[in-house]
Amino acid sequence: MTSVGIVISARGHVDLTAACLESIWWHTVPGFRLYLYDGVPEAEVSRTWNRGIYDADTDGCAVAVVLNNDTRVSEGWLPPLVAALADFDLVGPASNNAGGNAAQTREGPDGPGVREGFTPVPALNGFCLAAKTSWWLRWKFDSQ
Repeated sequence: MTSVGIVISARGHVDLTAACLESIWWHTVPGFRLYLYDGVPEAEVSRTWNRGIYDADTDGCAVAVVLNNDTRVSEGWLPPLVAALADFDLVGPASNNAGGNAAQTREGPDGPGVREGFTPVPALNGFCLAAKTSWWLRWKFDSQ
């Protein structure tokens, strides 16, 4: 699998973050890098994600996944997200079950062909987003 960095902003919620990390531990194939940041106010979460994306890129990760700290992943959640990046710039699950993925391109729902099991949508929920680190950096997710 492609090298993946998983970026989480803990926001001081130890119990939520611990449950998120436990779900990643049990349901993610080894080989990913984890970037966990704490001590930032809710309004600055995107800055934390930005730092994690830059750190993942510096460490050689081809893909960065940003997760809310209250997200619980299920078995097999990561490979479909990474695979969808062959066809889409930004992807995320439509629910907490990655088997029900939705994907979106910058061009919108009329963009390139759809990978089986994925549906183009006009917007993604931000609890879990995946993109190539080069895409995140090109769009300067949060340059501040």
